[in-house]
Amino acid sequence: MAKVLVADDSPLVLRLVEKVLQAAGHTVVTARDGLEAVEKAFAEDPTLVILDVNMPRLNGYQACRLLRHEPATRGVPVVILTTKDQPRDRFWGLETGADYYLTKDAEPTRIAELVQNIVSGDSARPPRSAGATGTTVDVMARVNELLDRKRRMALTVALRLLARRRRPVEPAAVEAEREGLHEVFRAAGADWREAGCSMCIAMNGDQLAPGQYAVSTSNRNFEGRQGTGGRTFLASPLTAAASALAGRIADARPLVERAGAVV
Repeated sequence: MAKVLVADDSPLVLRLVEKVLQAAGHTVVTARDGLEAVEKAFAEDPTLVILDVNMPRLNGYQACRLLRHEPATRGVPVVILTTKDQPRDRFWGLETGADYYLTKDAEPTRIAELVQNIVSGDSARPPRSAGATGTTVDVMARVNELLDRKRRMALTVALRLLARRRRPVEPAAVEAEREGLHEVFRAAGADWREAGCSMCIAMNGDQLAPGQYAVSTSNRNFEGRQGTGGRTFLASPLTAAASALAGRIADARPLVERAGAVV
């Protein structure tokens, strides 16, 4: 039988899946978030991994991407088990490297059947390399390295799309979503939030530290608005994206030219 790693932030879902798989004779290892799932994937050497999408610390897409990136876990089958059932959700689940996509409204027996089919068809995996383990610090370092590359790719795409804009004809968020920017950033591991007050007025824990700068396309530029001792600089969307890439206030034109876009 198989050793199955199941990651979900819902204790109820974890217990349900655990009972179904144990009844089928499998050993089950559980994790409550994406980071713990990656750590246990290194430590436990599971036969396959089942990931929820919406989890703390790392979501399922990020965890899957990291497992696919690491030689020690690259060959482990990954199942996305989620409430998200739209075609775009399936697309991004498989795009991040998952082998199977299953929604939580499926019959519990369907999970057991899928696991059995995977185990029955699984050829012998190569032995994992010595020392293929990961502490929280190790895993987060790998996560940061991987997401940094993905975010840079996403921002390069954003620069290309933003540079093609000629005149505002609809709200920025609507236009960005129409052009697919929200999916680009989500696939890179970033949040895409509804418009509202958070970093805008330093609430909900989103605020600048003393002496820290922010580059914004919409916030009012007065001292202390986004955090005591912080400073906000108003900028165009292109400059904001270029500054995010550079980690400092930056001129967008060299990046636009390098990306092959025409301002």
